[in-house]
Amino acid sequence: MVDRKFYTYEDPDYSISKSPINDADMGKMREIVSVLKQLNGFQYFEEMSDIIVRLENNLNKTSASGKSYIQFENNQQLKGLHFIGPLYKAVSHKIPLLIEYKSFKASTASKNVYFPYLLKEYRNRWFLIVKPQKGNTLLTLALDRIIDFQEIAANIFVEYTGVDFERYFSEAIGVTITASDRAQKVIL
Repeated sequence: MVDRKFYTYEDPDYSISKSPINDADMGKMREIVSVLKQLNGFQYFEEMSDIIVRLENNLNKTSASGKSYIQFENNQQLKGLHFIGPLYKAVSHKIPLLIEYKSFKASTASKNVYFPYLLKEYRNRWFLIVKPQKGNTLLTLALDRIIDFQEIAANIFVEYTGVDFERYFSEAIGVTITASDRAQKVIL
């Protein structure tokens, strides 16, 4: 115990997150990835192909060779990634949120109640599609601009009744679409 406030490891270089995986655990994980790769042919599992590749690549990196055979877009400096888990819970459980948000254009942050409907990634940045409590238009909030948020009483949640999001974003590049935007045919 240090200064009666916290505990430390005897070895300052030790970290529980860097503890090695034993051969039996590695074997089990390889089995699981193998099963997932077999299921990948089914339509239900098609969307998991990139996850399976990531798992397999991470297993290769942690094994004896330590080599990575594929690189994914990654930005470790990106803020707001720690919000993904709690925001996913809010979206899936239909929990309204009081979000403190500082837009790119604003000089100060503001707090508003939002109804979260979708988490969306675009170019390795994450966005939350919401409807404000006061208003009818969907907004796109960048996770790296969210300062903080709190769950509020779920009984005030307003369901989204607009177009299906799969269809909504099917012809879009990016994450921001206005109600008046329509697909345009582009000839190159």
